[in-house]
Amino acid sequence: MKWSMIPLVALLLAIYTALNYYIGLRGVQAFGHLLGPRGLRMAWTLYWLVVYLYMAVRLLGDRLPSPVKRRLIHAGAYWMAAMVYLLMFLILIDLIRVAAAFIPLTFNQPALLRYHVGLLVVGLVLGILVYGTWNARNPRQVGYQVAFFNPPAQEAATATDGEIQSSLRVALVSDIHLGTIVGSRRLEKLVDQLNEMDPDMILFAGDIIDENVNHFIDDRMDEIFSRLNPPLGAYAVLGNHEYYGGHLEDIVHHLQAAGIRVLRDEGLHIEGSFYLVGREDLASERLTGKPRKPLRDILDGIDSDTTPVLLMDHQPKDWQEAKAAGVRLQVSGHTHRGQLFPFGFITERLFDEDWGKLEEGDQTLIVSSGYGTWGPPIRTGNRPEIVMITLVE
Repeated sequence: MKWSMIPLVALLLAIYTALNYYIGLRGVQAFGHLLGPRGLRMAWTLYWLVVYLYMAVRLLGDRLPSPVKRRLIHAGAYWMAAMVYLLMFLILIDLIRVAAAFIPLTFNQPALLRYHVGLLVVGLVLGILVYGTWNARNPRQVGYQVAFFNPPAQEAATATDGEIQSSLRVALVSDIHLGTIVGSRRLEKLVDQLNEMDPDMILFAGDIIDENVNHFIDDRMDEIFSRLNPPLGAYAVLGNHEYYGGHLEDIVHHLQAAGIRVLRDEGLHIEGSFYLVGREDLASERLTGKPRKPLRDILDGIDSDTTPVLLMDHQPKDWQEAKAAGVRLQVSGHTHRGQLFPFGFITERLFDEDWGKLEEGDQTLIVSSGYGTWGPPIRTGNRPEIVMITLVE
């Protein structure tokens, strides 16, 4: 960690601690009468262990056995989600209490009222966590049609029966976050779903592996990926999380060994029909000190008016640059569409498009909400998804 980051980290830790103290204090006010002084001390101790569990396990790293680390990370990640919704409900209740101070109402048993309100809040948060867990594990399939090829149709071979078709089915998957929380079982389910969809090509739009490549290796996830065999190949770009763990080159090596071509500020012709480009993630410059290659340079020698360009860029922040370069279709991920309600309202304002399909003239941006999760293994603001894009004339 850079020394300049220490004050910011200390401030964020202080805010995190203060917010959790507020939650804990409200918990004591609701349920403290059920515990004696000794019970309260034990409750506070256990509470703070849970509060700092996620950060502590992440700092310990590989010093813990993998199965233990995974369970502790899961527990700590669930607390992060629970904290969000406990704060929302408790702040709402306190606002109601402030408003009620101006209303001449009295309660004969305020302790009993706090207890029942506390039970209601705990029940609601548990319900949200259960729903969010189920939702995160049940992705849907989303379909889009994009006018991509120039008339007359640029024909592509299916490689299945040798026939010629004037449309192409491209599967898009982003933000799997394979690692401690999203493991091999989820990957097997994804691979089975993709094989059932039978696309001509598969694109992975970044954040495939969540920082550390060790779980990918230990669980032999490369063998699972190798079950994919789309006729026109599987391709990927890197996301910001591939840069965070310091295993970037190992990640690229293992993905390519699994049959997934990783494109890093480069492009290639697909069946002489269109040009597929993959960009380094925007995080690369900040974390490696090396700026990514300008898109104009990557497309040097490519006439985008006659050769349609399909661009993979993990973060949908440089859509205007892609438009100016004549890109016909850009596919991205990264946003998770907020993942947890109400954070989707924030991602809506950070990007030109945080989810779905944005068309401007004959140019299109498609942003996926992602397949996996980061941090809490739940989704409450949207559904995870696999996107099927049909490219037509």
